[in-house]
Amino acid sequence: MAYSIQLLKEATAGRHNITDWLKQFITQIDEEDIQQLRDRALLFITEEKDDIASEARVKELLYFFDDTSSLVEAIVNALCMTIVAIKPDWRIRAGVPTPFAGVLPIQAVATQIGFHLHKDQIDAVLTGMDILASFADIGMYNLMFGTADDLDTGVVQSNFSGPDLDKLQSMIKATQYLPPLIIHPLTIT
Repeated sequence: MAYSIQLLKEATAGRHNITDWLKQFITQIDEEDIQQLRDRALLFITEEKDDIASEARVKELLYFFDDTSSLVEAIVNALCMTIVAIKPDWRIRAGVPTPFAGVLPIQAVATQIGFHLHKDQIDAVLTGMDILASFADIGMYNLMFGTADDLDTGVVQSNFSGPDLDKLQSMIKATQYLPPLIIHPLTIT
C-alpha cells in the first residue's frame, strides 16, 4: 500500500512540475503567433456549428468560464501545452511526458486538450477533436492519416522545435519527479 501511495505522490509532483515548465515555455512563444491562436479560438467559440452537440459543448464551456476572453485563453493554453508536450521522443501517459517517437494518436491529444476544459471524458474528447480540426491549418501540428496497414489511427505530430524546446525537455527531465517546494529556503546572510 505504501509503495502505491509513493508512486501516486511522485506522479502528482511530476505532473505539477511539468505543467509549470510548460506554462513558462508558452509565455516565450511569439506574441504574433499567440494572437493568431486567440483569433482562431474566438472564431471557434463564436462561429455557428453544423453539429448541435458541438454547439452545446461550446455553450457549456461559456457557462463554466467567466467570460469569452477567459475561455479563449484556456483554449490557447490547452492547445499549446498539449502540442508542445508532443516534442519528439516525448509521449503523454497519465499526463506525464515520457520518451516516444514524436507523434501521438489523435484521440490522446484530443483528450489532453479537452481535459483542460471539461471534466467529463466524452465531452473532453469531442471538444478536443473539434479544437484540433479548427486549428489544423495554422501550422502548429500536422494531422497524419494512413491506411489500415500503416496506422491504426490518425496521429498528431508537433511542429515545435528549437533550442528552447530542447532546454525545456532537459529541465523537465531534471525536475520531473522532484516534490513541489512547500517552503522557500531561507537566505543565509
